[in-house]
Amino acid sequence: MFRQIIIFLLLILIIKAKYLDNLDRTFSTGDDKVFEVSITMPDEEYKKAIDCIQVNQDDYNNKRVK
Repeated sequence: MFRQIIIFLLLILIIKAKYLDNLDRTFSTGDDKVFEVSITMPDEEYKKAIDCIQVNQDDYNNKRVK
């Protein structure tokens, strides 16, 4: 019984290793670049957006986040 379990586990490891061998691990050319995004909005909307994303630790822990 123990021998069958070991064989089964080895089979799983072999299958997983073969699967990982076939994955394409190449990176796109954008992976080594930093992109900058500029968004313009009125000051009033900016302040409102900042107020909306401010969450204190108690609200987060008690799941009172909107």
